[in-house]
Amino acid sequence: MERSVVRGAVVCAVLTVVMLVAAPPRASAQGPVAAYGFAEGAGTAVADASGAGNHGTATGTTWAAMGRYGTALSFAGTSGWVTVPDSASLDLTTGMTLEAWVNPVQVSGGWRTVIFKQSTNGIAYSLFGANGSARPAGQVFIGGEQNAAGTAALPLNTWSHLATTYDGATLRLYLNGTPVGSKAQTGSVAVTGGVLRIGGNSIWGEYFRGLIDEVRIYNRALGTAEIQSDMNTPVAPPVADTQAPTTPTGLTQTGATETTATIAWNASTDNVAVAGYGLYRAGSPAGSTTATSTTLTGLTCGTSLLAGVDAYDAATNRSPQATTTVSTTPCDTSPPTASLTSPPAGPVSGTVSVAATASDDRGVAGVRFRLDGNNLGGEDTSPPYSISWDTTTASVGNHTLTAVARDAATNTTTSAPVSVTVTNSTPSFVNDRVVIGLDEPTNVAFAPDGRIFVTERDGTVWVVQPGADAVDPAPLLQLPSVATDNERGLLGIALDPGFATNGYFYLYFTHGSQLRNRVSRFQATGGIASTASEYVVWQNTAAAAVWHQGGDIHFGPDGYLYIAVGDHLNSQTAQSLTSFNGKILRRRRRHGARRQPVPRRRRPQRRRDLGPRTAQPVPLLDRRADGPDDDRRRR
Repeated sequence: MERSVVRGAVVCAVLTVVMLVAAPPRASAQGPVAAYGFAEGAGTAVADASGAGNHGTATGTTWAAMGRYGTALSFAGTSGWVTVPDSASLDLTTGMTLEAWVNPVQVSGGWRTVIFKQSTNGIAYSLFGANGSARPAGQVFIGGEQNAAGTAALPLNTWSHLATTYDGATLRLYLNGTPVGSKAQTGSVAVTGGVLRIGGNSIWGEYFRGLIDEVRIYNRALGTAEIQSDMNTPVAPPVADTQAPTTPTGLTQTGATETTATIAWNASTDNVAVAGYGLYRAGSPAGSTTATSTTLTGLTCGTSLLAGVDAYDAATNRSPQATTTVSTTPCDTSPPTASLTSPPAGPVSGTVSVAATASDDRGVAGVRFRLDGNNLGGEDTSPPYSISWDTTTASVGNHTLTAVARDAATNTTTSAPVSVTVTNSTPSFVNDRVVIGLDEPTNVAFAPDGRIFVTERDGTVWVVQPGADAVDPAPLLQLPSVATDNERGLLGIALDPGFATNGYFYLYFTHGSQLRNRVSRFQATGGIASTASEYVVWQNTAAAAVWHQGGDIHFGPDGYLYIAVGDHLNSQTAQSLTSFNGKILRRRRRHGARRQPVPRRRRPQRRRDLGPRTAQPVPLLDRRADGPDDDRRRR
């Protein structure tokens, strides 16, 4: 309070002297105490149109031709502001209104100052385009920072009108003339000796990024209708710009090709700002640019034409044209040269490098290699010119290699041919997709009539007819209870040696309810196999663990069924002849009551079927490896 009394005494004394000399312009009692239309368009001076004499100085800002009304100030977001010295008229204690048109480029990343009255280490009052939540806010310091914030972020690259008012009872925020936030508040706004800043502050370095125009500050709270009136009324009516920019000077050609001509010129000047340059080709408009150079394209080789440039401003005032005659380079009729350098004539095999050299008086555009007149890969557009050739894709025998060089004018030259002989004798593997549309296929079996039987892990058995690339519409069999998690599921299939007459086939799968791996025989009749035909050939006594199921089954040349059983994550059982785990079992074909096979007991030097972890797949065994079958061993 003592600082306020002293400030008041000094002001009164000054006013007494001034009144005796001359009365300065004064703000209206109802009007703003500061108003900035930013109509200067150049320089650093920012005039106060309120009559209160609160003039400012712009630092680190640029002028924008397209403001809300006339010109505006552009702020970079990292530095720059308008500084207005402190004055008694800027001390807004019991009432205030802060207004501005803003066009933000960014509202994220921190607070964005629009208007800020500084104190020693904080604020007296402020208007922000974005607070810490990227929403606009009005702020006063009354016992601490008091805020009225909007509900959403301002739209980018769009003009929005912001206003905040305080009437001694409520702090309000307006967006485009409509209240969007408020806070009940009483008390007097702090009085400070700090400067007023627009677009930034030196307390926390919070800078606005975008355009600001039409700033007004009142020492009273405006009503909604008054704020809406300010929105639609410029601080100072914009002065019509009728002055054209100066004519570009120094127009000259700086480069050419067969189809282009490049020109450059000195920048024009304007009383407000140059918006860009119009381009002309033979007197007709040919686009525009904001740069001071351009390249005219789509021209004809060996020709000349008149190129023109004029300057224009935001008010569409245009300068007289500057013109110059430009020429393209003569047409290129000389073809490039080309010569194959690799491989040399003679035998080739495997993958070889095909390479060539090429040259042209104006540059080689690319080299394409050909085998027997057909393109060998794509065009190589940069030296060294080469391509890898997999000779196994060509037939064994004699072939001719050439290189075709091309320049930018599409002139081409074909090199002298090189004769090579492909001598590959090792057959190559071909990746041939036989059946499509399957879901987790696990095994296949081939019938004598050419049909393919395919199993899926969920318990489905499909049939593919000879020559088809898809399964039959309906499955041969759908097992009703199959566990399919981890490595469990329907894993193996084998057709009975007498399948052509008896229709028997065998499946290795994890039974869902019992969680045991089993091998069952089914019978196919007329393209369908009934689950009622199931005959359980073997079932493991141990539960099926999550991994190492095994699951492959095959009939050997001896007519026995061989079953590969994994160790079920228990390696110790794989070494035990009392467990089925980690074994290859042999089962005799028979029809009748089920009897369990047991692990084969081999002589020590023949234990190649003892201890497998996953036991998959099973090789077909020769009769000479026959030993006692499982039934004889159990006796």
